[in-house]
Amino acid sequence: MNERPHVLYMEDHDDTRVVFELMLRHAGFEVTSVPTAEECVELAKSGRYDAILMDHVEPGSSDAKHCLAVREFDKDVPILFFSAQAFPNEKEAAFRSGASDYLVKPNDVDNLTDRVWKFVNERRARIRADG
Repeated sequence: MNERPHVLYMEDHDDTRVVFELMLRHAGFEVTSVPTAEECVELAKSGRYDAILMDHVEPGSSDAKHCLAVREFDKDVPILFFSAQAFPNEKEAAFRSGASDYLVKPNDVDNLTDRVWKFVNERRARIRADG
């Protein structure tokens, strides 16, 4: 398990997706990025991702619903929301749906890669311990 961790990143704004994809790659992650939560859920079914990072607000959609959809087939993969929405009810909905963490743009930009590494490393340690 020495290969680069693979992050699935969902962001509906093209420019933002490109910037953070580059940031994640620079931090040592392999990144697959998609513009919609539906695509994110479909790709997550492959089980090949070490973490999922998703924007909380996608027009006309409830990303908490998409987090729940991933949790139906993968209880373990870390799912981190990365959103400009800092409202308590948005955070609560994300955690109720199975989110591992909730980061706020732009406040948590400096902590983004460290938080993803933290969850990836914790998951890898659990996998090693299990077997």
